[in-house]
Amino acid sequence: MRKGVVVLCCSAMFLSSCGPAVISAIESSELFTQVNMSTSINVDPIALSKAKALYVVFRNFSDEQSVDITKDLKENLKNMGYNLTDDPQSADFVIAISLRKVVWNKETAARDVSSWGAAAGAYLGARTGDDLASAIGGGLLGMAIGSLAGAIAGSAIKIESALGIVDIEIDQRIEPQRRYTAQMDIFAKETNMDKAKAFEVISQKLSQQLGQVFRK
Repeated sequence: MRKGVVVLCCSAMFLSSCGPAVISAIESSELFTQVNMSTSINVDPIALSKAKALYVVFRNFSDEQSVDITKDLKENLKNMGYNLTDDPQSADFVIAISLRKVVWNKETAARDVSSWGAAAGAYLGARTGDDLASAIGGGLLGMAIGSLAGAIAGSAIKIESALGIVDIEIDQRIEPQRRYTAQMDIFAKETNMDKAKAFEVISQKLSQQLGQVFRK
């Protein structure tokens, strides 16, 4: 009877040991991204109807120097019939995209998985005991081993998120000349994130939004 109480207590500890980090890791198992423009850009439709040549420049001021979030935009604009020039002086519109910064946040599940491991170890250790004393001893030993194993496993689970700021400047070279500006907030979150994949998806979403600006 007393052994049963020990096992029951360990069972309750096991079932209640999934902490918020573990839950967050499960919820973030798939890549989530957002690209939000601060304000709408409404290009002069008359000037847009005359536009043929575009110049796209990307400036990266962030720590992610290997990233280029304009590749999909350039391809999209080509498919829309625009000529992408290397000479800004001959362009009807100059599109400047600046990745100002990217801030990363990392959270491990070491603490929660350690607790889960301790609870699982205590439960299994208590189950192997033949009497009350051995059940308690087995539970304590299992808790220690499970806690260590859980901490090691949990440290490998990283819930990563990135928040970035992108500045958009569009210079209309066709009369009447004017400049359009906006800011884009980019966000990505995933457990053990593949950064290259995340920025590919962000590039695609940025291309879709800015592509609408130049749709005739």
